[in-house]
Amino acid sequence: MLFKTRLIPRPLALFGMVTAIMVLIAGSLDMFGIVEPLSTVKGLIALPVGVYEMSLAIWLIVKGFNMSMLNKLRTS
Repeated sequence: MLFKTRLIPRPLALFGMVTAIMVLIAGSLDMFGIVEPLSTVKGLIALPVGVYEMSLAIWLIVKGFNMSMLNKLRTS
């Protein structure tokens, strides 16, 4: 949704989608017993989502949403 609506920069939204896929992969590897639940490998695969979430939080605190796109969404 953030990618499509352009409320945040597209590279940041794309990074969020990539990290979500990485978390899905880490969970799948754990579910099928390929990696252990608390393994370093699983942690390293899922680590970028933390970077994304902190980046998004900082972006929203400092810059906020793209107001022109937000107003456009409200009127449509």
